[in-house]
Amino acid sequence: EKLQGTLGPLREELEEAVVLRTEEEEKTTEWQRKVQAKRVTIAGEFNKLHVLLREEEQLLLQRLVEEEQETLQRLQENVSKLSQQSVSLQQLIAEMEGKCQQPVAELLKDVKSTLSRSENMKLQGPEAVCTDLQRGYKIYLDMREALNRFAGEWSPWDIELFGAGGSRQSLGPQDTRGPG
Repeated sequence: EKLQGTLGPLREELEEAVVLRTEEEEKTTEWQRKVQAKRVTIAGEFNKLHVLLREEEQLLLQRLVEEEQETLQRLQENVSKLSQQSVSLQQLIAEMEGKCQQPVAELLKDVKSTLSRSENMKLQGPEAVCTDLQRGYKIYLDMREALNRFAGEWSPWDIELFGAGGSRQSLGPQDTRGPG
């Protein structure tokens, strides 16, 4: 009978243990769901940043290509003009050398026009082309600027910043001074 009397409380303890275990299992499942949701959120936010960085990269590379093409075109125009001038000078030199080989009577016939052309033939230097990169290609990893680019998706009130020592600061409507 004494054994029978202890069975009742033991059964109640067992029922309570089962209820508590079920509650803890539910808490565990809920915790895992929250962690997974946060994992997805974090991954999504970083994917947005990756997209932003890829877009910035493409923009900077496109600007660089444009500057490269513009500068190369100007440099190639300089090379072409100098090549044309070299050909003209070579032709004039060849003509003058040929005249120097002619008899004096032949040489005097056209010497004035040849001398006039040689005096007028002046080498024109190339157009000055700056070969330093002209545009800014710095990559700014300013998180505030990056966040501002997500302005349509994020509210500044949603952003929590951590100050020195890990103290939490929230940039809400009443705190617009920003960090530090």
